[in-house]
Order: sequence, then structure tokens, then C-alpha cells
Amino acid sequence: MIPVHTILKRLQEGKYLKHITLCVILSISFCNLYAQDVNDDETIASKNGYTRYLGFGVGAAYRMFLDPVVSSIRYSKIGATGSITNIKTNETKYTELYFQASYLEMNRPSDALLKAHVKVLNGVMDYKHLYKIDLSFLNDGIYDVRAGGMFSTQFCTKNAEQLGNSSHVKEYDVSLGASIKFARQQFTGDRKSYLTWELSIPFIAMFGRPGYLNQAGTLNIEHNSFNDFFAYNSFGTFGKFMRLNSRLSYLYSIKNGNKLRFTYQWDYYKMKNISGKAYNIEHSFILTYLFNY
Repeated sequence: MIPVHTILKRLQEGKYLKHITLCVILSISFCNLYAQDVNDDETIASKNGYTRYLGFGVGAAYRMFLDPVVSSIRYSKIGATGSITNIKTNETKYTELYFQASYLEMNRPSDALLKAHVKVLNGVMDYKHLYKIDLSFLNDGIYDVRAGGMFSTQFCTKNAEQLGNSSHVKEYDVSLGASIKFARQQFTGDRKSYLTWELSIPFIAMFGRPGYLNQAGTLNIEHNSFNDFFAYNSFGTFGKFMRLNSRLSYLYSIKNGNKLRFTYQWDYYKMKNISGKAYNIEHSFILTYLFNY
């Protein structure tokens, strides 16, 4: 063993200077690598440079509707909802294929013997294709704004058993519109996170609704439900069909490259045909686990 006074003497002579310098450089490099590992997204990108996520979400939905073919009184209920999403993104482009479905047994104030309730099954598919907007007054390292188009389909069935043979209401829409997405990068502790807001509006839609259910004088026993589903198709814009979809999300990065997304979504649509105007609103709170692949 080397005596302490010998080590001090050699330090004064500079004989250990190279060893100390090497240790300091390695220590700094290790710290930098560790810091980069913590602060980075730690995601896996595909060969063409895209970061991809497959997400599965569950949550709660509060839905309200007013439909003249069912009732002149509004129905509302809280129930469960689920979603599946696939996201691809790079420095300039963002695409998302999103599915969401909910099933609720909705009710309204009524006599206890009447049991006025409606079983509602609703499903929606949205595809967004967005490109980055270069806004010089925003800091590219913090804010990210993307805009583009959206293709959407939606299907809803309402079964009001108390209406007998006129109980089933089926409606659908296929629409094209525009979508915009704002994202702000921030840190939660030492992990990267994002706060995003998305707004989507269709410009033109093809939709269909029944024109006879629950309306005495127009009910025909020879009606076929499949034919009636396509018998009242309409093309329209804001006057006949209107949908607004707003989504506020908090995205948290996990060390394994996956992410958690907490989302509040407000989805509103209105349809108008010979049966009148039908309004639907759904508030959703969804927790989604996004797998990086």
C-alpha cells in the first residue's frame, strides 16, 4: 500500500493529474448520458423516421340527446366508454386513426310504471392527417401546431322498448372536415410531458335518419328496417349536419418509451331531416395507455 504522504507528494508533482482528469471526464460523460436518458422521450422510431403508438383507453361518458322520433324530452345518463387509437408522427406530419364506442341505458323523468329508458350504442371512427405549421413567433422547442383534414364516420342505435314496434332508431354519418392540433411541451418532474388541444369540424357530410318512428300516421308495417336505414339519406353542411369535436389531453412520457394520456373530450352533433332536429352531446373522460412500437 502506498503511504498517504507519498500520494500527497505525487499529487503536488502532478503525476496523478492525467488519471484524475480522465476520471472527471468519464464522470461528467456518465452524468450527461444519464440526464439525456431521463429527459428524452426514449421512444423507438421506425426506419422511415416515424414514432408510432398503439393505444387502448377506458373511461366514463356522460351523454345527452334530444330526438323527436323518440321523445320531446331530453334523455341523459353516465356510462362506460372505450377507445383504440393508432398514432404516427414525425417532425412534420401527424396521423391518428381513432375508434371510440359507448353503451348507455339512458332515461328521463317519467312515471315509474312507464320506465322510459333508451338503450344507446354509439361508435365513431376519426382519421386525422395533419401537417406542421411553421409559425415564426412560436418557440419550436415548446409549441407545436399542426393542421389538416379529417375523415369521420359515426353510427348510433337507440332502442326505446316502451315504443313497441317503433322502438329502434338508427342514424349514421360520413363526413369530411378540418382539424387542428396545438401542443405545448413541458416537464413533469424530470419527465417530458405535453398538453394538447384538438378541434375538428366537418364541412360536408352524408347522413341518414329514420323519418317515421314514433310518428302516428306515417308508420307503415311494410317498412323494412334495412331499407329504411338508407331511405332517408341526405347531403348537407352546417344547416343540416353539424359536428364539433374538442379534445384536451395531458400526455406523460414513461421511461420505457410508452406514454399515458389523460383526455377530456366534448363531442356534439346535430342532424336535421323530415323527422326534425336531433341533438347529441357526449362528455368523455378517458385514460389511454400508448404502446410505442
